[in-house]
Amino acid sequence: MGPLLALMLAAGPGFMRPPELLVRAGEDSDDQALVDACHLPGAQLELRTRSNMLATGTVDALRMCKNPRVLMRPPFVQAHRERLERVPNAQPLFELAQDAHLAWNEVSALGPRRIHVRVFGVLTPERAAELSRFRDVDVELDLRGRVPTADELARFRALDHASRSIRIGADAPPEEILALQTLAPARVTVETHDNRLPLPLLGALAQAELPTCIALTWPLVPRDLEPFTGIRKLSLELELGTFDELPRKVRAALAPVEPDDTKPTSSAAPGP
Repeated sequence: MGPLLALMLAAGPGFMRPPELLVRAGEDSDDQALVDACHLPGAQLELRTRSNMLATGTVDALRMCKNPRVLMRPPFVQAHRERLERVPNAQPLFELAQDAHLAWNEVSALGPRRIHVRVFGVLTPERAAELSRFRDVDVELDLRGRVPTADELARFRALDHASRSIRIGADAPPEEILALQTLAPARVTVETHDNRLPLPLLGALAQAELPTCIALTWPLVPRDLEPFTGIRKLSLELELGTFDELPRKVRAALAPVEPDDTKPTSSAAPGP
């Protein structure tokens, strides 16, 4: 049992089964470290890329993972597509900056695959029309630091063929969570600040009972996870750090936890 699972169990009864886990890593990581990351309990790997081109060793590592997400950025040209085709189980993830667009014909050439799209900035009518052409798609609207208009939310909700998700920050007002219930999102991802959230926001998340993903950064300690045990529909997103730090952190996360035989067995456990 790795320390991450041990942390979940130590945090309390809310983690008797490890939540689903999205592990975010970079392509400059050691290839074996990527394989290790995607085999954490309940994990799916999300790989960040710099240029849409995957090295041969990275391709081989991804083929050993179950449905890894691979970050791509428009434009998505034939050379990028040919490289990604070498990982048949990969799910492309496109991040659309404020003025970026995603062409259906560029992506559809990959054949039937689950795709993920993160939308930064306003979901304009033009961008919504582009996304409406995709079918097996997860669309995440990033609302960090801004308040969407009613028209934008209506366009987002109209993407009824898509799995629609929202991303907010730790500074989101609690009343925003209750407002999000009307959108019936597939998931609300909340980015923590130093692995913590304000108590009013935590209370709103627990009350709303929305599928909630808590975005954390490594390293973790049990007390970082304790506040989230009250969220019933919980998953985790774990950022493992910068490229040069990732191999060390992944191996540390997977190091076996052995019983400490040096402690006296007759000692009574301390009281509360």
